[in-house]
Amino acid sequence: MKRIAATLLCLSLCGCFQVFTLEPTPAPTDFRVVSVELFLARSNLNDVDFEQFKVDGQKLFVECGKIMRGRYIPQQQQVFSVTPAELETLKQNTWDVTRFKDNSYDKPGDNSSMIDPGQAYFSINLASESFQIKTSLDAVSSKTSLGDTELYALASNLRALAGGTLCTLQSFYGIR
Repeated sequence: MKRIAATLLCLSLCGCFQVFTLEPTPAPTDFRVVSVELFLARSNLNDVDFEQFKVDGQKLFVECGKIMRGRYIPQQQQVFSVTPAELETLKQNTWDVTRFKDNSYDKPGDNSSMIDPGQAYFSINLASESFQIKTSLDAVSSKTSLGDTELYALASNLRALAGGTLCTLQSFYGIR
């Protein structure tokens, strides 16, 4: 036991254990976001909560509510204006997500029970390409990888642009 502790101490002092972090990279000047869409859904005790967002131009469209027997029942629908500064932040968030678009992500759930991991669907339309990322809400909210961390930042930014509290939820199952 002492030998293992001494070895770990020696390795930590020599810098053999490193924490890898991603250096922030500014979005290129020619990087153009056409639209960003996000759909979140999670089963609870009685039904399924959902939130969806779409940024197109300088408008943010937001809807939230319940899914009951396959029907979407919106409880709140709003349109917000997005400032140029907010669009710049969104552009950077989208750039950060784009760098991880080819990652392997957790499979989304099907909202069939309370232990289901939920759904997080991102659709990103750029001037040069379009892509989708479908993963579980739990993976995004717990930031299990660098890609999930960037997805969380984008989802969190969209919620903040919509005022932060939607359908009386200050956070959507871990996403503030």
